[in-house]
Amino acid sequence: MKTYFLSIFLLIYSFINGQNLSNSEVINLREQLSFQYKGKSQIEVGGPFVGIEFHNGLPLPQRVSFFYPVANSVDNSTDYWFRDTTHILNIYTKTNDNEYESIVSQNWSYKLTPYRVEFMNDDNDLQIKISYEFCKTLSAFIIKCNVTNTSIVENKYSLITSFSTGLRTCHTYDFVSPDNSAYSANGSTVISYYDDIRTQSSAVYIINQGENPDNNSNLSTKQSDIAFNYCKTLAPGKSFNIVQIVGSCEIKEADKVISYINENYQKEIDDLEKYVLYKTFSESKFLTYSESIDKTYNWAKSVIISNTHYIDKDTVVMPCPAEYNFFFTHDMLVCDLARVNYDIKEVEKDLSFILKHSNTENVIPHAYYWKDDKYSTEYSELDNWNHLWFVILCGKYLKHSNDYNLIKSLYPLIEKSIKITLGNKKGDDLMWASRPDGWDIGNSYGPRSFMTILAIKALREYVYLSTIIGKNYNALSDYERLSDRMQMQLNNKLWSEDKKYLINYYENDSLDTHYYIGSLLAAHFNLIEEERKQQIIQSVRNNLLDPKLGVYNVYPMDFHLLKDFLKFQGNEVGNPFLYANGGIWSHANAWYLLNLTASNRNEEAYDFMKNIMTVDGIINSPNGQPAMYEYRCSNYSDSSIYGKVDKPQFLWAASWYIYSLYNLYGIKDSDWNINLNPWLKKEQSKCTFSLIINNDPVEITLEGKGKFVSGIKYDDIKKYSLVIGNDAKKIKKIKIFLGEIETPYIAATNSILDNCDFDEENKSLKIQVTSFPGHEGYVKILSATVPVNIIMDNKNIIESGSIKKLQDAYEINIPFKFTKETEIVRLQFK
Repeated sequence: MKTYFLSIFLLIYSFINGQNLSNSEVINLREQLSFQYKGKSQIEVGGPFVGIEFHNGLPLPQRVSFFYPVANSVDNSTDYWFRDTTHILNIYTKTNDNEYESIVSQNWSYKLTPYRVEFMNDDNDLQIKISYEFCKTLSAFIIKCNVTNTSIVENKYSLITSFSTGLRTCHTYDFVSPDNSAYSANGSTVISYYDDIRTQSSAVYIINQGENPDNNSNLSTKQSDIAFNYCKTLAPGKSFNIVQIVGSCEIKEADKVISYINENYQKEIDDLEKYVLYKTFSESKFLTYSESIDKTYNWAKSVIISNTHYIDKDTVVMPCPAEYNFFFTHDMLVCDLARVNYDIKEVEKDLSFILKHSNTENVIPHAYYWKDDKYSTEYSELDNWNHLWFVILCGKYLKHSNDYNLIKSLYPLIEKSIKITLGNKKGDDLMWASRPDGWDIGNSYGPRSFMTILAIKALREYVYLSTIIGKNYNALSDYERLSDRMQMQLNNKLWSEDKKYLINYYENDSLDTHYYIGSLLAAHFNLIEEERKQQIIQSVRNNLLDPKLGVYNVYPMDFHLLKDFLKFQGNEVGNPFLYANGGIWSHANAWYLLNLTASNRNEEAYDFMKNIMTVDGIINSPNGQPAMYEYRCSNYSDSSIYGKVDKPQFLWAASWYIYSLYNLYGIKDSDWNINLNPWLKKEQSKCTFSLIINNDPVEITLEGKGKFVSGIKYDDIKKYSLVIGNDAKKIKKIKIFLGEIETPYIAATNSILDNCDFDEENKSLKIQVTSFPGHEGYVKILSATVPVNIIMDNKNIIESGSIKKLQDAYEINIPFKFTKETEIVRLQFK
């Protein structure tokens, strides 16, 4: 383990000092990121312009998604649930005069990163290595195939590659055959032309750059396929190399693109790899000194980078390398909830993209894609959760960036999203919605816990945003009171004493008896009392938790019986234990972990993350494999599919893992501030991570032992608050020392903290906070002693506060109402 962390440190050091990575450093970093695996598994891998999907652990793609010129795909499947039975590339080999055999029959292992995969067989007489790599600036991928004679005699080897040529159009998924295909004079290059507006007049080319194929361009397994035959006689230990460049471009630029990539394909590969490694290992870090947790953090960042794809002259995050190959706002929003902590520039770019694609009525997009002959936008409708996540993200972005200008530009969209959302708030002060939980399928209009939880959080973020930029002051008290009433109703009407859980109702006012994972966010946003947080955890364990895989998205799994009642289309919900009908979803695991941390059960949360959420944990589980998945099959009664992964390189999984890791170690963004609640595992002495504060990366270091904080330093200057205040500017490092309390410090506040100073000689703590007049504020302070008085507006308000005796400390809560924008509270200690 020491070797692992030393190599990471040295490579980060070389990045920071502006050194170019050498080949050995690239290989070393790649090894740190890679996972080796052998067995049936689903694989997705890709870069900004191309993504590939494999099944059954085999080096033969089921699907290739090009993102340029538009999101066309190569895919022969006709049934999504059986898409693993078709390939778009087939490879056949024979030795001497034997019959050709598909490489499907061979045993394969692979080494995987999110942007590269290399397969290797273990045949005794013939070793084949096949890698798939991607370009940084072109819509192309490179197949490298190394064939080695591992027998003890000379053999003649023949290998055929056969590539499907039909394109699937974006969104409609129509099948388009090429108008014609043209071969170069020596047969080593072929271009297929699709002069069809649905493909944006694309060309797909295949270039041979290694071993020259035999001049038999008409050889194929199907008439429409492009096939090449390679023959070589090899002595024992000798090998030959096939290199195929497969790419997509507009017809009019094909000659120019092919000329460039012929000369520069390896540079394109190298540039992409160095870019991904730089973004992964240099721009931010998170070191818990658990190899599996830290490696998964780096893997998750690499997934996010690799799932950033081209669309209409922009690059934005999308769900997968190959599947779901168009833009959804929801994916961007939940991804950026994590990225605000470490990559604020990408969040700025993403929010600007949403602004750019909103309509003239300030409604944010739901999806954006090429359809038929133009780019099309779907806008977020009345009960779309995008509105709520959008407002929540804007609040988080402002806390970490202080980018008032962008928020001012976004404010009309923020206002519109709040207005649209409240159209579904009924007289009971609950949010009503058609979809169950956070789904996009099903239909039965009724009160929903998930939407109510998000709406409360979004309203409070809206109040914060409006306060900061000085908008809509007169209405903010009303919105604040509304969020309080909604929280009360969430607890009064949607809490089930019988189920010990937050529940939902159908449109006929009948109880929806299902346990949904959306209810878990109530604890994370601190909307329920401590006892109920603990009760929800127990309800999850009793009903939703599979101890080997994680959390079902719903229980019971009976939605296949509710097709008519909930108006499901076909089998979109899935059979029991599959997909939405009780599958194990990555964000379900994250939300359960967030519930654990909200309940101060961090040791349990740490173990859950390590065993269930890390890539190592997933590999070591039933039917495990290297993955950050969308969902897993939870059917424990069938060992052949129990734990099987679908969509193994999924954006949400990566972003929710990172979000959860920051929360585990104490980054608790409140409605008004970045709030630190530091924690270290019992046997852990240190944790270091990057955090964006005031638009700059700050190195946070946690050291020591204990539940409380003995000291806080900003660049070696003593501070007295775990709430990041307005005085935290141009700092490089924050160190927090756990231990016995030496001086009082702020633990939380629901207002903007301007500054906090402690006069150690006079034992006086001065706190200055800002909000809007009428705001119901509070400050929570932890101290080893009780104050003798609390002064505000020249009045001693100590009687209005509460002092709670903890083990080895006092918790001092001071509620007050803002009579002006800025209030000052002074506490005098003995």
